[in-house]
Amino acid sequence: MQPTRDLSYPGKIVLLDGISGTGKTLLNGLADLYKKNYLPRFNYALEQLCISNYLGFSERNITKIMLKLQIDQLRYDQEIGREINLRPKDLSSVFKSSKKLEHMMKMFTSDGAIAENRLINNPRNLVLITHQLLRSSMVLDEIYGDSIIRLHAMRHPAYLFNHWVSCVDLVANSIRDFSIWIKLFESTAPWFLFNEIELREYERLSNYDKAAACIINLSEEALRFHLNLKSNSNYIVFNFENFVLNPDPYIESLNKIFEESISKKAHRYLTKEKVPRNHINAGRNRNIYRRYGSDKLTSINSHKSDYNQAIERIGSNVSKKYLDRYFNIINEYEKEFGLWFND
Repeated sequence: MQPTRDLSYPGKIVLLDGISGTGKTLLNGLADLYKKNYLPRFNYALEQLCISNYLGFSERNITKIMLKLQIDQLRYDQEIGREINLRPKDLSSVFKSSKKLEHMMKMFTSDGAIAENRLINNPRNLVLITHQLLRSSMVLDEIYGDSIIRLHAMRHPAYLFNHWVSCVDLVANSIRDFSIWIKLFESTAPWFLFNEIELREYERLSNYDKAAACIINLSEEALRFHLNLKSNSNYIVFNFENFVLNPDPYIESLNKIFEESISKKAHRYLTKEKVPRNHINAGRNRNIYRRYGSDKLTSINSHKSDYNQAIERIGSNVSKKYLDRYFNIINEYEKEFGLWFND
């Protein structure tokens, strides 16, 4: 006897992934504009399954079955308006959606066989916002193949520092951190730290060095992931700096991948988000952004001066053992995406 799951609802799966602090909330609103996309949502159980399998903690075939169950349940729930986010202040709230009325009316539609017929005869795209899954999500490709669409948010590593310093004390240390933790030699660390020395020392590091260790490991992995997928037709990378200064090429890529032109709606939405903008830091002043260090960003200085200040803050707060790797991943990022200002 063995478990199985041979049937699944049709439709594509859109993974809106990226390191925390890379601007996924901007992309969340864009993805929502497309008619065939369900309301973007989080699903920590799916993240936990992918990570657990990636680390070798769970058997691959069982993981695939559990992921298929999760995906099918999410599709069914979305189709009948079950478990939609009604918290008005959340950026993933139904009230922030361009299709809020449509999503809320689903609560009053029929379930059961009638809902199943809608799911089969009019398949839609499930949009999942995930936290730095990167390569751990590749198990989904083994299940769904070309039905996976990846929207990958990336940001210059120097501009992730304030965000991670503001929240790193919660990582692998708070009940509110719903990701997987790992333990080695009595030290608890986030799942994405693979260096044994870092794992042993993590709990004893300063918050600046913890932030640096997280950013370095995740940015190295994110860049490898991007370079491996950049030629895939179902993959779009959004590097934050170029996107907020000139969003048009990215909107065209989205239109192509979702086979629908939403350029006018996209520009209306992005205008509210101050995109395009003259300075990468000149975004909306939301409480949620300030909570994660955006109040330390300013658009008063030139891009070059602002960049130099970001580099100096890292240099003056991060210990020597992490600085070389930090500056190396900065160089690798710039080699791939360039600078957004003139030297």
